[in-house]
Amino acid sequence: MTKVNTFIKMNSKLLDTVDDHWLFSEFSEYVEELMGENWHIPTNVELLEGVPQSAKNAVYAWSFHCTASSHGDITTNLFNNDTITDENLLTNLKMMQEVGCYELAERYESALKLASLDKNFIKLNHEQEKYYNLITSEKYDNFKAIDSDLSFFINEDFSCKVANYIRRHKEELFEL
Repeated sequence: MTKVNTFIKMNSKLLDTVDDHWLFSEFSEYVEELMGENWHIPTNVELLEGVPQSAKNAVYAWSFHCTASSHGDITTNLFNNDTITDENLLTNLKMMQEVGCYELAERYESALKLASLDKNFIKLNHEQEKYYNLITSEKYDNFKAIDSDLSFFINEDFSCKVANYIRRHKEELFEL
């Protein structure tokens, strides 16, 4: 894998903002700019030389947030996106857990497990065996329950938790 650019810490002035969504979006867009042409964000962020995991997680979170908030749910993305890979889906789940979005991660893990059992999901070239170890939560045992009242978890709550995650990792992400 050829590295395309080098990760450069961001100016710390952004940390002064109290608007969580602004911090989340501006930092993610900054990293996207470092990547250059970013048509496939989860792959290209891996190509940034010296990028810390916390920056990768912020970019994964932004990519997920943009897709999920535009649809208003999780399941539309799983069944109507033939460009997302199994690795991207599983990376999103890991990112949610690392960022501390446990409720959203529980819903997402259930969605992935349920989707892996659906022939329409498998038709999108997903490998069912990659999802065997995932668990379907009793609370979220169907897609309607997973997507119910989801807007809070993919908007306000998610932005707040990712922004706080970015702040906790400021030493590796910002010039202080």
